[in-house]
Amino acid sequence: MSEVITPASATIPEQVFKNPDPLLAISEAAEYLSVPVRMVRRLRAQRRIAAVKVGKHVRFRVSVLEAYLAEQTDPARG
Repeated sequence: MSEVITPASATIPEQVFKNPDPLLAISEAAEYLSVPVRMVRRLRAQRRIAAVKVGKHVRFRVSVLEAYLAEQTDPARG
């Protein structure tokens, strides 16, 4: 029998990483970015990160979150 994975789980399920570009729930996206859920909601409202609507649910692609992190990375100073 397969394991049931809830989107609001405290940790990101291992199965998420088998998909090359998985969709994460808001709480999972917040955990991925190491920020509060409120900040993820704010970034979406400000259109700084793109989201995917799946029915009434909002999901975030890992590639979009990684791109956001890359934009926010401060270049090393020499």
